[in-house]
Amino acid sequence: MSFRGIGLLFLLCLVCVPAAAQWLENGTPYCPSTPGIVSRTAVSDGFGGILVLTEQRGLAGGRHLLVQRIDGYGIPRWTPSCGVFVDTIGALEHSRIIPDGSGGAFIAASRNGDLRAYRIDARGSAAWGFGGVAVSSAGDTVASPALAPDGAGGCFIAWQDMRSDAGDIYAQRLSSSGTAHWAAGGLPVCDTAMTQCEPSIAPDGAGGIVVAWSDNRDSLQYDIFAARLTSAGSPVWEVRGVPVCAAPGDQARPIAAPYGTFGGAVVAWIDARSGNEDIYAQRLHDTGAPAWATDGIAVCAASGAQSGLIMTPGDANDAFLLAWVDRRGGSADIFAQKIGSSGVSAWLPDGAPVCTATGDQTGAGIVPDGVGGALVVWRDGRTDPEPDIYIQHINASGFAAWTVNGRAVCALPGAQTDPVVVADGAGGALVSWTGPSPVSAAREASYCQRIERSGYWGYPAPRIFAVRDVPGDQGGFVNLAWDASRLDPWPYQSILNYSVWRAISPVAASGMLASGARAIENASAVEPESEIAQIRVERFDGATFYWKFISYLYAASLEHYSDVVQTVFDSTAVCSEHHYFQVIAHSSVDPKAAWASAPDSGYSVDNLAPATPCSLAARQSGDDLRISWKPNAEADFSHYALYRGAAADFEPLDPICVLADTVVVDTVWTPGANDYYYKLVAFDIHGNASPAALLRPDAVVATLLQFCAARLVERGVLVEWRLAEIDEGVSFRVSRLEAPGGEYRPLDDRTVARDGLAFSFTDERVEPGGTYRYRVEHSKGAGWDALFETDAVSIPSMPAALFQNHPNPFNPSTAIGYYLPSSAHVTLEIFDVSGRRIRSLVDGPMAGGYHTALWNGADDAGRAVSSGIYFCVLRADKQSLTRKMTLLR
Repeated sequence: MSFRGIGLLFLLCLVCVPAAAQWLENGTPYCPSTPGIVSRTAVSDGFGGILVLTEQRGLAGGRHLLVQRIDGYGIPRWTPSCGVFVDTIGALEHSRIIPDGSGGAFIAASRNGDLRAYRIDARGSAAWGFGGVAVSSAGDTVASPALAPDGAGGCFIAWQDMRSDAGDIYAQRLSSSGTAHWAAGGLPVCDTAMTQCEPSIAPDGAGGIVVAWSDNRDSLQYDIFAARLTSAGSPVWEVRGVPVCAAPGDQARPIAAPYGTFGGAVVAWIDARSGNEDIYAQRLHDTGAPAWATDGIAVCAASGAQSGLIMTPGDANDAFLLAWVDRRGGSADIFAQKIGSSGVSAWLPDGAPVCTATGDQTGAGIVPDGVGGALVVWRDGRTDPEPDIYIQHINASGFAAWTVNGRAVCALPGAQTDPVVVADGAGGALVSWTGPSPVSAAREASYCQRIERSGYWGYPAPRIFAVRDVPGDQGGFVNLAWDASRLDPWPYQSILNYSVWRAISPVAASGMLASGARAIENASAVEPESEIAQIRVERFDGATFYWKFISYLYAASLEHYSDVVQTVFDSTAVCSEHHYFQVIAHSSVDPKAAWASAPDSGYSVDNLAPATPCSLAARQSGDDLRISWKPNAEADFSHYALYRGAAADFEPLDPICVLADTVVVDTVWTPGANDYYYKLVAFDIHGNASPAALLRPDAVVATLLQFCAARLVERGVLVEWRLAEIDEGVSFRVSRLEAPGGEYRPLDDRTVARDGLAFSFTDERVEPGGTYRYRVEHSKGAGWDALFETDAVSIPSMPAALFQNHPNPFNPSTAIGYYLPSSAHVTLEIFDVSGRRIRSLVDGPMAGGYHTALWNGADDAGRAVSSGIYFCVLRADKQSLTRKMTLLR
């Protein structure tokens, strides 16, 4: 079995798996000491981890731009721990980041007034070179870059550009290699008079983009406009944009999100038409026409100011999640809302309360939970002047699923600020924030934490720490050992059991599913007691992978567990492929909660060599030496190797022959010069070698055997031999071997014929299609010694046969032999020359094989028939065979 079919992507992911999860309560400091963090943004890496982009103060002034990738187990993947430097030249600001779809990121930032773009690949290397590529170098200030993937390995960038006036909106498309698709310096999306600013960008689902911005073209107020560009940069809607909202008052800080594959988008913004800062949204058709009410629908029009708006792209049902800071109660609280594709609010009017605790709650972030709800993160001031980071789960109905006013992600002493959040792809979230440095009171640190779908911090999965071969066995098993989930020992004691899984190839999975195996999408659906094979199907970045359920252990509040797990193949010198395993902890509190370990790999080895070959003996056979031994009985036996040397302690290096048989003839051996030593070694299929059996020169037995052979004759196999001389009283015994690896069985009911010094033996009980070997032994009454063994004799397959009667002519009786290849209804009858039936010998079912019937020369009435010619007729099923016989009285 080969695991090459599992897929390169999966193997790469396995290679990247950490040796141990690194999440810590209250967060893992991945950058423990920095001069100061100006801002941070984050996006999912697309593989269950987080990409965090940080603008950091430099030691000598200016700002540095760093990015770090932290996987779902809490391990920073790029070095150094603070991340890789994206750029360190000049004043870097207004940075933005999106995933590149391959574990890396596209980044845009303003550097000394110019716009630059960067790509960091999945290994943390600068794919476009350190310092990136210039997007716009017009010499005037650019601000507020926005990014979106182009669906072809590159990205779109939109920005506010002051090359001509107070601000226009420009855009550019970059290929995966950083080459500009559109005009150098970008295309003007909107370059009307006055100020256009705060661009936001979303894929249009058709290969292009929708750009939304705040627009002051009438110099009286700011409105929201939007434009749609094709992948080639051509405008689809009205040149310089269509109005999204032109209501009285200022509309600002728009956020655009893609809407399905229809070429449209959803735009949300802060709206002051009521004299109060409210939240409005609009959906645009692919033509740019509004789908909802003119100038948008109110997401929240409650009293007090709403700010800090964020919005997620639509889910599978085209529902959008929004969160904001809300001052309807005087202090700053966190509210959220879900808007369906028709523009109707799914939760409470004016939003569902996420946190209304004392103090100010700010800096909200929101991500979907994958089942219609949301996870919301914020900076919480209930403990001011040292705010903490909190999180809440809002279910699909808009109500808090966890503790009222949320759970603390980090409540350590000191101020925790600047939270950013991304979905982990499994119903949970990854949160990053700035906090006090654990190594220097004058510095800051970057932290990260995972909150899984049930609200537990980190990733409470078991950790495989060993996949070891089981010693002293014939292979086929490994000992899988793991650390328990941290929710297993006291005081949690909330793990029910652990399931063990082995990765299998798509081909193997397809075969098992076709044979009735059960496919499951989620590990929590496994049925441990079921006798039906179960295959867990994982879909990862567009690929599908398969895990076979192997076994389970009930949890016992222990810290460590182990299980002996069967493998499909053993590692050998020519097969070094590993098996990959996962252990999943299942919750006793939440039946749907299950936490999978990082995959780990190992292999099994056959540790047991075959036994030393027995009964190694040699006899002179003419001028050659015939060496024989008893066959090994191991199930995994492969072959023998025979070595020849000049001394008893010679090292067996180059065999004179390699064979699976138990007899070999050495033609190099010379009679009268018996000075050779022989060593025989047995090997199993995994290459394990037995201790060598030694044959000394003085153990060679000379015989007077001049000739021996075995050959087919009409009624079976004839074994013949001839001796130069023989002592009186010597007897012979013939044994037969019917299958390789079996035993020789004496044929005691057969007599050996003698003609002087020539001997013969006929084995008539052979089956057509069979293969036989014969051993002849001699004795003078004190045990049996082998004389010779024959080569294999194969009996041809044959149809039904009626043999000539014997004797013929006969008086008074004769024997009639016949052969049946399979069971059949048989009649055997005697007819005279006139065709009259004289006698019925057989009439009934008979088994396949050789049979003999006797005719005593009488008819069915028991009367003796006269001399003459008679015919024997055999009928077996549809066959009819005839033999002529002669009776002489």
